[in-house]
Amino acid sequence: MTSNNETLKYFGDYLEKGITVKIPLEIDSTTGGFEKINESEIKQAINYNLKSIILTEPGERINTNFGVGVKSILFENFNSSKVTGLKKKIKNQIKTFLPFLVFDVKVTQNTDNNLLAISIKYKIDSIGLLETYNLNLDLTQL
Repeated sequence: MTSNNETLKYFGDYLEKGITVKIPLEIDSTTGGFEKINESEIKQAINYNLKSIILTEPGERINTNFGVGVKSILFENFNSSKVTGLKKKIKNQIKTFLPFLVFDVKVTQNTDNNLLAISIKYKIDSIGLLETYNLNLDLTQL
């Protein structure tokens, strides 16, 4: 029999824990439950969470403070206060809902192509993860 420390070792070799469900939801044929994102796929889970934070409209989910609502900002003039405050709003949301991340946010506007590009470089020191999440939005894709 193995000790509890061996079977529950975080990011270990013994038992990899599922940390969230995969989206879109699919049934796992071996367990009968939903397929999960495991610890080894932490980047995928973080990227999904960042995308959710950016695209969710405030009030769309149970927590009315969750979300940036960037889709509604796409219809604003690029030099409006809503667009210029976007970087700060994204930073505040990440600090609130993903406080374990060390990150930097870059927001770029291309008025010629009606493009808004968001780049978030993040790291988790405890597991040596350093990644960049990019999201490009334009009015023609809506």
